[in-house]
Amino acid sequence: MLQSLRNSAKSWVMGILFVLLILSFAIWGIGDIFRGGGRDTVIAEVSGQEIGARPFIREFQREQQRIQARFGGQLEPDRMALGVHVANQMAERILLDLAARDLDLGLPDGVVASAVRNDAGFQQAGQFSKELYERSLNAAGMTAQGYEASLKRDLMHSQLVGAVTAVETPPKSLADLLFKFRSERRVAEILVVGDDTMTVGEPDQAALEAYYQAHTGDFMAPEFRALTAIILRPEDLMAEIDVDEGTLREEYESRRNEFETPETRTIQQMLFSDEAGAKAAHELLNGGKSFAEVAKETKNQQGDLALGTLSREQLLPQLVEPVFALPKDGYTAPLKSPFG
Repeated sequence: MLQSLRNSAKSWVMGILFVLLILSFAIWGIGDIFRGGGRDTVIAEVSGQEIGARPFIREFQREQQRIQARFGGQLEPDRMALGVHVANQMAERILLDLAARDLDLGLPDGVVASAVRNDAGFQQAGQFSKELYERSLNAAGMTAQGYEASLKRDLMHSQLVGAVTAVETPPKSLADLLFKFRSERRVAEILVVGDDTMTVGEPDQAALEAYYQAHTGDFMAPEFRALTAIILRPEDLMAEIDVDEGTLREEYESRRNEFETPETRTIQQMLFSDEAGAKAAHELLNGGKSFAEVAKETKNQQGDLALGTLSREQLLPQLVEPVFALPKDGYTAPLKSPFG
């Protein structure tokens, strides 16, 4: 990643930027550029991000002041070289910003505040000095908001680049792979043979026949069939068919079982030989006992209580209406049937 960023910074875009800067310095001089009019000029574009003349000039002046302050005003930097250096830095920052955005990198504000407090340049007697902090920023022509935004940006760039450069000794397998990728070369040798040096003999009939038999499929076209079909769909004919209401109802009634799902009930029953036993069981149910408990106490003649899930047609006629009139989990009074 770091190498790709550097390569991008050294691409033709940066080359054009440097040429523009050098031409500007050569024709007008650095002072004339700094004293330019109110209109900002785009001097370069890096991955869709513009670098304007005004931000470049501010950055140039700030870097120049920094160098002079470092050497006590005794050193006057080469403006041409310094301009190229500043432009290179601005382009690299743009590329790092784009990479951080693509990776969705973020930095809490607390990290920036901690970096400001721990900066030795803003401390007196080992403690952070707000007065010194503000005085230093004023001397540099910066606001606290601008400085902290720039610091946050630099910290995020360090986080991004550090992820690539943190390991001093890369794994041998990775180093070998990168070395091979960057150093890989190909040597090609070409032999040019003129047409006049090649002679092709005339094949006899037997050779032609043998070749044809060995490659018969190469000389045959694939087999095809022509097909004509008439496709009729119900929706194509429905508009031409008129069926009266009586015919529809008659057809529906004759096939009603195809369109309806019959109502069913899941049924349990107890079977007794006399009415007294059935009434006694009914009273126990009314008393709150379960169906199974009552069946056990009253000696139900039918061992299996479950009749299953049945429709009206599957029940005895005497049981249909009482059973289907019950609510869920309800039970009937004693009913008489041919079985008991």
